[in-house]
Amino acid sequence: METKMDKLAFVNAYKAKGWDRKSLAKRWGYISVRRIDQISLEVENEHIKAQAHIDRLNGLPDITNEL
Repeated sequence: METKMDKLAFVNAYKAKGWDRKSLAKRWGYISVRRIDQISLEVENEHIKAQAHIDRLNGLPDITNEL
């Protein structure tokens, strides 16, 4: 099942789980937080990898209670 998501929904989804751009970039193996911004735009623009990004986002653990 394919899910569509805009940039704001993508950002709100990772923030709701307690993540910020820096921690998410580190978790996903990126050096720069800029890549997280690029990914959120790819999701919004329905890039070929958009669904994979959404699936990765949905698979993130909730860290709001771990801090």
